[in-house]
Amino acid sequence: MGRLCRRADIVAAALIGVLGIGACAAGQSSGETGTSGHTLSPGSARSARPTHAPASVPGNRPDMRLEPALLWASDLGGSFVVAEKSYGSGGGSGSGSMRAIGCPPMVKVLSPPPGSGHVSRRSARISSASVLFAAGQSGPFVLDDLAASPMAVAGSTYAQIRAALASCHSLGFAEAGHTLLYKLRPISLGGPRGSAAVRMDTVFGGVAANGYLAVDRIKDVIQIYFFSQFGSRSSQFARSSYVKAVERLRAFCQAPRGSVCSAS
Repeated sequence: MGRLCRRADIVAAALIGVLGIGACAAGQSSGETGTSGHTLSPGSARSARPTHAPASVPGNRPDMRLEPALLWASDLGGSFVVAEKSYGSGGGSGSGSMRAIGCPPMVKVLSPPPGSGHVSRRSARISSASVLFAAGQSGPFVLDDLAASPMAVAGSTYAQIRAALASCHSLGFAEAGHTLLYKLRPISLGGPRGSAAVRMDTVFGGVAANGYLAVDRIKDVIQIYFFSQFGSRSSQFARSSYVKAVERLRAFCQAPRGSVCSAS
């Protein structure tokens, strides 16, 4: 079990890397700092537990407008608990030592160089929220990440991420001397028209792992969904939880309180 837990730790660290996609999805203002909960890093997956909303800093109240649109633990059932939760205008802090590898277009989206034409992390972001769930020490893991931005930014970034997923055959994350590299294969997860998704397969320490990464856009909100599991090759739960995530966001954006979804 100890070795399997360590594998789960690496997947958890990789999920923090995927959080970076959401952080880029609407950019970050150079003068704003997001408010985030506890960060899951290697070694902490085995002690994951529900987290409470972070305390607000006096004079700098966190932007929680998108939080109601996130998946709930009850949507997933079973033993899923919140391992990380963040929200605000700057998004989660992620892992500073995490590097995306294996997919140059996606790496450019995650960390665009100056003058590259890709949306910068310093672009204006309106609001963001993300939640990472873990079901026990060895997963599965589910990430739901939302970011609202002005219509032009949302459209450009969404197009870049979809193009990157379509052109890449592998995507991985490296941190602290460990690497998790997935082979990508296009797949339909049942999201809204125009959404893009890939199945991700890898072998780590002799154990097969697979995941599903999907991106969609509802109004001016980009949604990043990521699912990862060990052993099982079934996509049924990944599909059903993704559909629930999309439905929850769509219902929120159609309600009066969902005005943040039209950020322009």
